[in-house]
Amino acid sequence: MYGAKIQYAKLADSSPKVGDEDNKFVQQVTGTFLYYTRAVDTTMLLALSAIASEQAAPTVEKIKKTLRFLDYVTTHPDTILTFHKSNMFLNVHSDALYLCKPKAKSRA
Repeated sequence: MYGAKIQYAKLADSSPKVGDEDNKFVQQVTGTFLYYTRAVDTTMLLALSAIASEQAAPTVEKIKKTLRFLDYVTTHPDTILTFHKSNMFLNVHSDALYLCKPKAKSRA
């Protein structure tokens, strides 16, 4: 039944913070793959953006997400970007994810 379950935003990450070496690791991963995700494989951009948004104070949970991201990268190494001509017009309006992340703020 539609609306039978109430969905809330995820709670803020309460796992312990990591040291400087792990912090540098997260920064290296995000810096290395940022260009690649923008230029070649945009499927990884959402996950990388989520990791990069909290790289200033990474926690154990962020390290796990970073390692999961690296697992995805190694299991999908050959990305092919293909463009085809189309007559389709695409009209999009989306507010579905507005302010749903922890510590979310309006950017308007």
